[in-house]
Amino acid sequence: MQINTSGGQTNFKWNKTTHLEMTMLALQNSSIDDITKRQVARYAQMPDFAKTELGYHNNTHFFFPNSKKKSFGPDSDKLNAFSQFKEHLQQAMLSEDKEEVLKKLGYALHYLQDMSVPLHTEPGGLIHKILKYKLHGNFERGKKYGATAHLDILTQNFKAENLEYSSILDLFTKTAEYSQNPEFKVKRFNKKNWISIQQACFNRGINASREFLEKVLAVKNIN
Repeated sequence: MQINTSGGQTNFKWNKTTHLEMTMLALQNSSIDDITKRQVARYAQMPDFAKTELGYHNNTHFFFPNSKKKSFGPDSDKLNAFSQFKEHLQQAMLSEDKEEVLKKLGYALHYLQDMSVPLHTEPGGLIHKILKYKLHGNFERGKKYGATAHLDILTQNFKAENLEYSSILDLFTKTAEYSQNPEFKVKRFNKKNWISIQQACFNRGINASREFLEKVLAVKNIN
């Protein structure tokens, strides 16, 4: 994860490779063609770089849907991952243009995948994020213990699993609740446990992605 500050904006950026890998694994058994798979995967990376998606201090990539005090800036009800997910999903469902549908699905998928990461779902506001920015970055990109350092191992050990949920929005919420498990708490002194946390959450993110894409692509008749 990269954290850049410019013009008063603090941007927490996930490594784009992780979103790409998760999406391609989620689609590996899909009947859609390879070009479409790559399109969805490419769009799933973009919210980390599109200015419209970064929001105020990047609250848009964190899960604080029920508490204004945990999302700072104007229109705080909208500056969270749940709101962004719903908005992009709705736009995908309303569009008749395939390219636009794939773009909005990819964008929505990005926020769903972010919810599988404990540091994106634990309670806390801007100060909390800043205090943990180094920990957050090391968990994702650290040379020894970061997820990207052993992405090949996470990919090799991925286990598919069917998930229980009542709706697409429930799938999103349950993914966030999963990563909020106290057993997945990321701390500076439990780095030796990080890979097991990363594996569990990596698995969950991919399985949630697969369920999401299967349902929505079928509704949009993209196969």
